Amino acid sequence: MNQAAYCLNASQGQIYNWIAEGRLRRLEERPVRIPVEDVREEMERIAE
Repeated sequence: MNQAAYCLNASQGQIYNWIAEGRLRRLEERPVRIPVEDVREEMERIAE
């Protein structure tokens, strides 16, 4: 999750919010992990 937050220039709290909104998926594994595809898609949305 730290890497996702870094790539998206967001806080961990914002990452949790985006997971709750459905913008990012959370993998079942512990610790919290975000699929790289979701991070890339969100990066593209931010860049627009």
